[in-house]
Amino acid sequence: MAFAAAAVLKRAQEVGLVVWLEDDDVLVEGSPTPEALATVEILKEHQVEVATYLRQYGDGQVPPLDRPLENEEELKRWMDWTADPKRFAQWLEWAMTDESTNY
Repeated sequence: MAFAAAAVLKRAQEVGLVVWLEDDDVLVEGSPTPEALATVEILKEHQVEVATYLRQYGDGQVPPLDRPLENEEELKRWMDWTADPKRFAQWLEWAMTDESTNY
């Protein structure tokens, strides 16, 4: 079950979707490309497994990426999010170029 959920979440990430858990609901955000819409249908089919996976391995929330982290929960979200090399590169690009990060 966890393997199926992880595979679906990986596919969602590959097509540019952000998936998170809010209470008991699996929420999805992204551009409605044909690949993304097909992936949303797969997410619906595996909603229970995906929710269980997100509860077990993190709350699935995207960390704040436009300001410094404020607490341990946000730090955990950031660590989970930036474990992916592409996402880390995205964050690093922002951190190195955004004027709000000039201290």
